Amino acid sequence: MRTDQAYMGTERVLAVSLELAAAKWKVALHDGHREQPAVHTVAQPQASARLQVVLDLIEQHKDKWSLPAAVRVVVSYEAGQDGFWICRALQARGIECYVIDPASIPVERHKRRAKTDRLDAIKLVINLRAWLRGERDRMHVVHVPSPQDEASRHLMRDRGQLQKEVLQHCDRMRKLLATFGCWDEVDHRYFAGRLARDEVKCHDGAPLPPEMRERLLRECERLALAQQQLEGRPGFAKYPPHLRLSR
Repeated sequence: MRTDQAYMGTERVLAVSLELAAAKWKVALHDGHREQPAVHTVAQPQASARLQVVLDLIEQHKDKWSLPAAVRVVVSYEAGQDGFWICRALQARGIECYVIDPASIPVERHKRRAKTDRLDAIKLVINLRAWLRGERDRMHVVHVPSPQDEASRHLMRDRGQLQKEVLQHCDRMRKLLATFGCWDEVDHRYFAGRLARDEVKCHDGAPLPPEMRERLLRECERLALAQQQLEGRPGFAKYPPHLRLSR
């Protein structure tokens, strides 16, 4: 295989890719001077220990491949559930790191492709070297937000999730009541109180069965908790009064 140093001038680059999983990471390292990348498995139970093993592997391959101590090291991994902490931790240690949009990595669609963490790590490090040569269509680098910006994102996601939970509880209660021919407005602020006083009736005026009444009361408790959390979060707008339940 022809090396890619001609494309990068005289600069030596140690490219590293991380294929992240809950049980273990696959680490692929390539300096552009050999046929295949070196691939290692990192399975330490703690995040800090895994990161340290990655750093140790980088230093070991610098020595093994006779790379300069100050060689440019570039790490990449796909955006996913691990977020951006790895990128920030590596950058804090002076290591260049990029987080990649998984959907931007080309996939051969005309033939069946084997998929394992090892092969994915190799493909990612090869694409990283191509991207460093200037082949920008090989992958797309995502923006790494600041810790404050990321925290703000989580605040908005939490708000959206709580709003969704409130609507789900209301919708669930409507559907339960409909099975007894009761079309009461469950989003009325006094619905929980009426339910507790056994004032919510079936279509024929008969009281709700005790089991259904108890289930609806439990839904009201969950709804009240979701509303309380929604209104109690800093920066959250108050929920509309007509959707608040009280006894």
